[in-house]
Amino acid sequence: MENDQLAFEIKDSDKYAELSSCGLISELQGQDEYLFCFLHLTIQEFLAAQHIVDDLEHVEAFLIDHIETAKWHLVIQFVAGLIGKKIKECDKERNESGR
Repeated sequence: MENDQLAFEIKDSDKYAELSSCGLISELQGQDEYLFCFLHLTIQEFLAAQHIVDDLEHVEAFLIDHIETAKWHLVIQFVAGLIGKKIKECDKERNESGR
């Protein structure tokens, strides 16, 4: 999403041969490259949000940098939905390690 690319290349097609049958992505026909794309942009947006939430220390910087850009609005909505769960998980881990 950061590079405005819907398709992405995977170098080792044998290693990722099952990707096109997983139901989330589709293989595109290329000449000498193995190109894939998500079946729907929303899947990519959700996974981007998950990646952002996995790094809680940088969520605020992401929001500041992207809040004004329309293409990130759904990602930000997903971040809002995921961040509460992530914070609860972190609190639980801290409480368990403090015992």
